Amino acid sequence: MNNHQILQNSLLTLFTLLIILLIIAIALYIQQVKIQDSEKNEINEMFKKADHIREMNQQIIKELEIYRETNAKLLTVCNKLRHAAEETLHDAIISHQNLNNIPSHHIDDPSLHDNITHDKKLHS
Repeated sequence: MNNHQILQNSLLTLFTLLIILLIIAIALYIQQVKIQDSEKNEINEMFKKADHIREMNQQIIKELEIYRETNAKLLTVCNKLRHAAEETLHDAIISHQNLNNIPSHHIDDPSLHDNITHDKKLHS
């Protein structure tokens, strides 16, 4: 083999290696693009899930606000009932004290029963 053929073979081998390297580089680039697309899709899915969670949280906040308002109303009603019960207890104590202060021979007096009934009507 002469120098010219050796040079030709060397150039052909070098060119073949360059083509192989170019094919490998293109394959790596395509793989990198696919990985980036996959990561981009995963990120988009995470954003979609985050948006869904945000919407669910907003719904929960609305429901909690409704519960808070309902609890406030229930607390108001309970306070009114407690106040009414305290007044009723106070009236019962006064009535009991009044009955204890009545001499025993007046307990069956019809006018006394009328007064107690009249007092109950006033407090109602």
